[in-house]
Amino acid sequence: MTKVMTSALALALHEQTGLIDPEDAVSKYIPEFGREWDVVEECDNGPETLDVRSMITGETQRVSFLRRKAVRPMQVKHLMAECSGIGYECFGDFDGVLKNGSLGTKRGYSIANALRRKIHPSVYTSSCILGHDLDLADFCASIAAAGVLSTDPGVLSYGLGATVLGRIVEVVYSQHKGIQMPLREIF
Repeated sequence: MTKVMTSALALALHEQTGLIDPEDAVSKYIPEFGREWDVVEECDNGPETLDVRSMITGETQRVSFLRRKAVRPMQVKHLMAECSGIGYECFGDFDGVLKNGSLGTKRGYSIANALRRKIHPSVYTSSCILGHDLDLADFCASIAAAGVLSTDPGVLSYGLGATVLGRIVEVVYSQHKGIQMPLREIF
């Protein structure tokens, strides 16, 4: 329900203030997102390897992967439509383990999340979304610092796009009202 509520709040701010536009680049509101993003893809004999833990089995496996540049910048509408490239790690298990890669992402979700945890170890797991010591600004900064996505923006990637959208709501609300408030208080 939080995803729907955050999107509804963002659209209400769009209608009331004109300060947010679904067509805008996310970097307009979160400057750290104004970077080139890498999409990570699991592959045999990839140039990089990483330990990835399965949420289903609890086992850790060494996975080979490659990085390629995202084909488009991330826009606010991608966050609203769950196609930002910032997906839950559990989908790495779903496609990589249960579906044998038939969805096209294999363990890309898990790889992207493991790389983000190198920036901040307690961040970005499906069971602990923000981390225990992060606000939305710090959470978004960790995502941007890692610079990795599980899919191109515009491709279904259910997960934490609405969390990033929550940070945009905080920024726009601050511009409109002249006060800074955490998302939970804006609701």
